[in-house]
Amino acid sequence: MSWRTVRQPLGKGATATVIEDGRMQTVTLRALWLLPLRRQDATRAALLPMVLRRGTMSHPDTASLRRQLQEMYGARLGAGVAKVGDVQVMRVGIRLPAPELIPQGEAVLRRAIDLLQELVLEPATEGGQLRSQYVEEEKSQLRRRIESLIDDRIRYSLVRCVEEVCRGEGYAVREFGYLEDLDAVDAAELSTFHQRALREGHLHLYAVGRLDPDAVLRQLSRSFGDFSGGQAALPRQEPSPVEEGVRRVSETLQDIGQVKLTVGYKTASCWRDPEMPWLLLADGVLGAFPTSRLFQKIREERSLAYYVMTSGEWNKGLLFVMSGASPQQVPVVEQIMQQELEALASRPPEVEELQTAKRLLRDALHGKSDEPAQLASLDLEWQLAGAPWTLEKLLDALEAAGPQDVMEAAGRIRPQVVFLLTPERQG
Repeated sequence: MSWRTVRQPLGKGATATVIEDGRMQTVTLRALWLLPLRRQDATRAALLPMVLRRGTMSHPDTASLRRQLQEMYGARLGAGVAKVGDVQVMRVGIRLPAPELIPQGEAVLRRAIDLLQELVLEPATEGGQLRSQYVEEEKSQLRRRIESLIDDRIRYSLVRCVEEVCRGEGYAVREFGYLEDLDAVDAAELSTFHQRALREGHLHLYAVGRLDPDAVLRQLSRSFGDFSGGQAALPRQEPSPVEEGVRRVSETLQDIGQVKLTVGYKTASCWRDPEMPWLLLADGVLGAFPTSRLFQKIREERSLAYYVMTSGEWNKGLLFVMSGASPQQVPVVEQIMQQELEALASRPPEVEELQTAKRLLRDALHGKSDEPAQLASLDLEWQLAGAPWTLEKLLDALEAAGPQDVMEAAGRIRPQVVFLLTPERQG
């Protein structure tokens, strides 16, 4: 591989990670706040990064901030929120050309790091709190995003299945929050939450791209070295405990023409466990790709469903299989899902299908390594899980896995919840 990772603490509550990759033409800087995923914080956490990206004390309005970015050769600013296991991740980031590709590149990179520090610690304020105009405008944007979930039937079904599978756990909380909590948020409350997030969370800084790790670490230390808040680390992520039996949950919705079937499974494993490569391959054989058994048997051979796909949350040891079919075909689709899982758990996969799964997984992982944001996200997942992986080690483990390993991993995949999103009956 053509990159290396360097990591060091910055004070008590912050960590810096630099991933040097000479292939890239850009540098991506990210500031992440990590907090335990809690219902009472989720809406504020989803809103905060979008407000912070609107301006800083030095560049308090859109025009000033845009000029600063243009002076950094068209640097781009982004913000967002995600959940990784039971952790909520708030993000503000800057992407700019690699220093060696632009005039005075090192100076431009320093300015970008300073701007990132301002966005995190010195956002635009009025009267000692975040600007009310920015808060209200971003609340409207977040409201539309939350409301749009119901229009994405596949995504909504997955979210609902997650809530049922992980009842009582942080991962059940919706990453963009809840409409019923949004109206109560104002500038004063969000400002208080911002300070609490810096005090109670952990700040993790990433720099990814064509750069000098030692020089970047010095600059990050210079800009963020005075940061004294935050927790030294978050609790290590644990897989969701496997429960006995399978629960069935059904929900009706207007204006859908097919049933959305989502089955949630638990594996009792997570990223730090040595059998994780086997689970990835079991998913690859079972449902992750168009070549996988479920897609071939349900969609291609029998045309029983409109789609079949899987989604994994490996910091929690969760796997979800999603499909959409007519009400009459759903029992058959569900039966095939169970039969194929049982078959893989009792008989090793054929060498050819295992090799296909390995090849597609390698391609997917290489694809992640080509995108700075995904490379940083994968590294963060491993850090939160206390996992020993590097991309090289993971690829080697995938290559070394045999059919018996995959069969054993499939035996760990236990169904927990069958969620059905069904059309409302007419008449």
